[in-house]
Amino acid sequence: MSTRRDLWEEGTALLKESGIEEARLDAWLLLEYRLGVSRSSYWLDPDRLVSKEEETQVRDLFRLRAKRIPLQYVTGEAWFYGRRFLVNENVLIPRQDTEILVEEALKRLSEQKTPFVLDLCTGSGCILITLLKEREDASGLGVDISGKALDIAR
Repeated sequence: MSTRRDLWEEGTALLKESGIEEARLDAWLLLEYRLGVSRSSYWLDPDRLVSKEEETQVRDLFRLRAKRIPLQYVTGEAWFYGRRFLVNENVLIPRQDTEILVEEALKRLSEQKTPFVLDLCTGSGCILITLLKEREDASGLGVDISGKALDIAR
């Protein structure tokens, strides 16, 4: 069996070897994702053993990321505007700079009572859902040509 530290070091080495620029961070995020370990918990006991099952699962995640599959697709989640969204290869990964679009939309919506938002090509639904969460009096509709994308948004 491996320790948390062993796995982090192993993942970092594999990802570096694969040309992943943020190898150490990505290895940490995958370890954190699968083991549910916080940094403080890790540093209190980095040599804690992990089960064989967890070890295998973490290594599988490292191998996927080493194939240059985006981290968000490996974990199936992406953060946008402080919220976690489901993602997979059927939707674009929400980008942090798209949060500016949400902020601008919220400014414009502030002048309207009970606004209605139409989100064309909604993908993961992160823009529409964020707007509706930020403006609880708003309603909206997300539309996409891809049924698989709509499944994710749902």
